[in-house]
Amino acid sequence: MAVRLLTWEERSELARLGPAAEDVWPEYNLHGDVFVEWWTPLLEELPDYQFALFDEDAGVVLAEAHTGPLAWNGDDRELPAGVDDALQRAVKAGRDETGVDTLCAFAAEVALAARQRGLAAQLLAGMNELARRQRLRRVIAPVRPSWKERYPLAPIERYVTWRRADGQLLDP
Repeated sequence: MAVRLLTWEERSELARLGPAAEDVWPEYNLHGDVFVEWWTPLLEELPDYQFALFDEDAGVVLAEAHTGPLAWNGDDRELPAGVDDALQRAVKAGRDETGVDTLCAFAAEVALAARQRGLAAQLLAGMNELARRQRLRRVIAPVRPSWKERYPLAPIERYVTWRRADGQLLDP
C-alpha cells in the first residue's frame, strides 16, 4: 500500500473523497456559531493546510487533517482561548497574509474502514511535516474532550470543570 500525504492544493479532488464529518465526529461538534461561520473559509481559503493520506493503489482517502497557520509567541498565556479563537485567527491570518509561525491542528479524521492501522500517528507526523514545509516553528492542537458527547446539554465551560470523587477531572 503506497500512502502519500497530499494537500488539497496539490490535489483538490481529494477534498471530496475524505471521510464524512458525520461519520467521525459527535453531533455536537458539527454545530456552533463560530464553526458555521469559519470552518468553510478554513477549508476553501487555505487548501495548502488541508491534507489527505491517500492510498495510491486503491485510489482512496484513508484519512485527512485540517490545519491552519497562526501567530503565537510560544507563551502559554498567549495561546488561543480555544478552538473557536484559533479557527478565527487562522482564517484571518490567511486573509491578511500576516506573519505566522505556528500550525494549529483542528481535526484529524480517519475513515471508519481505515481505523486500527496507525493512521492517527501518520496524521500527526503529517502535521509536523506540513509545518516544516510551511516553515512554521511550532504545532499546537486544541483537544476535544473525549466524553463531552455524553453530556450534550452541558456548556463546555462547565463540563471541563467537572471532577470525579477522587478529585481528577471527569473527562479522560
